[in-house]
Amino acid sequence: KLLEQKDKAADSLQNKVTELEQELSSNAFIHHFAEQQAARDAEMKSQKKEVEKLSQNAGEIQRLLNLAYTQEKVLKDRIRELESRESRQGAPTDYLKHVVLKYMEYTQVGDLKAQGLVPVLSTLLSLTPEERKQVEQPMVPQGLLLLNQAAGGVTSWLSGRAAASEPGASPLAGGLPPAALPPASSPTASP
Repeated sequence: KLLEQKDKAADSLQNKVTELEQELSSNAFIHHFAEQQAARDAEMKSQKKEVEKLSQNAGEIQRLLNLAYTQEKVLKDRIRELESRESRQGAPTDYLKHVVLKYMEYTQVGDLKAQGLVPVLSTLLSLTPEERKQVEQPMVPQGLLLLNQAAGGVTSWLSGRAAASEPGASPLAGGLPPAALPPASSPTASP
């Protein structure tokens, strides 16, 4: 019997040792996983810092890129302006002078022919679309332009008649300044 009790005690102790070994290996396993998790957490923290740094760099690069685009636009506008100025310098000055004088003459008497010269002036002076709109807008309301054109036609007709009736008489003899006289064209009204 004593031997049986010793065997039972030995078996019991052996079972206890096995349980303790299993528990110990289980704790080592948990400890191993805890170390792996800590390493992953540290790596994640490091990567997060790297992402933040890259994000800041990307923001700075975007700011510099926007600045470069702005500078490019300014430089292209300046190039266009210089090219436009250069092309205007090549325009025949006598022709330009003639067109400007005709435009002014037509505008002063309210002749609608002035509007026909706007595309020519726009080309010769290399006007931008905004500048062309300014030139195309009548300086005088349309009603007054038509009235002035009619009066200019009558004045032209009368001046032509006075010149025809007096030998050597000039249409300017009436005392009107040259800018106020209409262009010497065929009469628009019939007698």
